[in-house]
Amino acid sequence: MIAQRAFDVPPGAEVDEIKRRGQPLEAEVLLDAVRLHLADAIAVHRGTVHVREDVDVDAQLGLSDAAVNANPDEPVDGEPLGRSPPSPSDD
Repeated sequence: MIAQRAFDVPPGAEVDEIKRRGQPLEAEVLLDAVRLHLADAIAVHRGTVHVREDVDVDAQLGLSDAAVNANPDEPVDGEPLGRSPPSPSDD
């Protein structure tokens, strides 16, 4: 896998809506991956794709700036979950 995109799925979304939201992103990411490959901007080592630093290619890698800025630095939905191991009764 060279690149991928993610998107939010609203609660109760139907399959058709998920496809409608995801297919344009698939096209974008495929073009980015092809551009990276044609520019010889990627290398695969032990199953991991690496982007060469000396190649300038206009491709979105990682989250967009808007997504990075929207991500909180800490939990926003209450207290963080504890890290205690599950009890046998949880099985």
